[in-house]
Amino acid sequence: MVYLINKSVVYTEKDNSLAWINRSDEAVSLSLPVAKLLQTLIIHPGMTLSKEYLLTEVLEKNALAPSMNNLNNYISLLRKSLREYELAEFLMTVPKVGIMFNTLDIEVICDDSQQSSVQNSVMEFPPPPPQTQGIKYKNSLYFVAIGTLVVLILFYNFILSIDFPYREIFRDTNITNCEFYYIDDDAINDGFQEKYHYLCQNNVDLYYFSRKIIIPKIATREESIVISCKKEGKRCSTHVFINNQ
Repeated sequence: MVYLINKSVVYTEKDNSLAWINRSDEAVSLSLPVAKLLQTLIIHPGMTLSKEYLLTEVLEKNALAPSMNNLNNYISLLRKSLREYELAEFLMTVPKVGIMFNTLDIEVICDDSQQSSVQNSVMEFPPPPPQTQGIKYKNSLYFVAIGTLVVLILFYNFILSIDFPYREIFRDTNITNCEFYYIDDDAINDGFQEKYHYLCQNNVDLYYFSRKIIIPKIATREESIVISCKKEGKRCSTHVFINNQ
């Protein structure tokens, strides 16, 4: 068989050669393993072939030493040969999956007429080889993504279902949309409204809680935390007030 690649380069299976379509007298011969590697890739255009599959199809079936080092060496030699015909960019390595000849512009030329007449019929490619490693990898990513989505949905529903304890302390009469809540059971100190009045702005809610930090024999620190949130839910600001004792 003779293959026309990208309407510019001809690969001839009979003599394992590559040539520009209009310069057949300048054809370059490829070694047997490199030629078999190219042929295997171009009859599976756009498909990622695992290196295990290539070891079997390219090396074992052609009585060549089937080792990963040899295969990698042949891939490098093929890429070097393709570079002379501006095709090296189509030979792609897919990490942890395999090798791909990434072009669908491949036509079969009839070999019987000894002429370069391009078939008008669509090239029929053999069924793709098994890619169990890639399938397992994709399935794992799929299940991880689904699991993560389910956990996020459950967590979101849990947050929405929580009724936080709160009590409205005051509503500013001058700024109508300011409401104040506290989310712990501590008593509010006298003068609380005046102390945090400046945080009250249009269209905000204020949330208050306090905590006490005790470092034995060193210090006791009480913190008042006020969270100011826009009612539309786009932004919250946290204000921490420290009272050393």
